[in-house]
Amino acid sequence: MYRNIYIPPVYAARFPIGSVMVSSKAILKVQEAELIIAVQRHQSGDWGDVSLGDQEMNERALQLGSQFLLSVYRTADEIKFWIITELQNHTTKVLLPCEYYAAPFR
Repeated sequence: MYRNIYIPPVYAARFPIGSVMVSSKAILKVQEAELIIAVQRHQSGDWGDVSLGDQEMNERALQLGSQFLLSVYRTADEIKFWIITELQNHTTKVLLPCEYYAAPFR
């Protein structure tokens, strides 16, 4: 289950994030302030702790506008969480890695 959250506008935004949905597990594990900062970093093109290959995929996706963007961040307590934006559907989800395969993006 996901919950919609409001993210304040980012002035250096590289793409629209659309509707932001946060999984129930991420809501429990990630402080709201950390979540908002991470989504703003994601929208400005700071991909966090992704591999070089994922950084390159994100940059290609921005050029083509036809794929998804992935960012990986950690809370102050070292809890890893992902932010995934599907560019064509203008949908962004925040979730824990363990939830990705359990709940499809759509």
